[in-house]
Amino acid sequence: MSKYDLNFRRLIVCMLPYSLRGNIVDLIEVMVRPLKRYYHQFLSFKEREETALTYNSQTPLLQKLLNDTLETSGIYITDAPYHVIDGVWENEEYKPKEIGFWGIIGKNDIGYRGFYVYVPVALSDKKQIIAALVDRYKFSGTQYEIVFFE
Repeated sequence: MSKYDLNFRRLIVCMLPYSLRGNIVDLIEVMVRPLKRYYHQFLSFKEREETALTYNSQTPLLQKLLNDTLETSGIYITDAPYHVIDGVWENEEYKPKEIGFWGIIGKNDIGYRGFYVYVPVALSDKKQIIAALVDRYKFSGTQYEIVFFE
């Protein structure tokens, strides 16, 4: 029994005075039919959103979401390697840029690169679905790459 359960017939009967109860209940129930449709749409929306709220950007939960949605067990997620480049800081106090062997190195060339989503080749046609799910649940600004394997 949920707090959203509603018995429309019982509600109609309770709202009518005793003198009007009878065949008019059926008429009012027909008039309330569009409201019932919206009520059932709300319940299905609520169920979908409650399911979506059980997942987040944590690796095991994101992995479980992808495997449950695509009905497989072959999808797994790993972190991308962390790149460290030795160099000389131009200004030790503020560290505005790093100078390495190849010149000035941008912030995208070092540090955390995100994660890889490994997917079996059999699911290569579902790349857009996988990307949409990962985009919805990953942290904003986190990079990822979908890699297909045999």
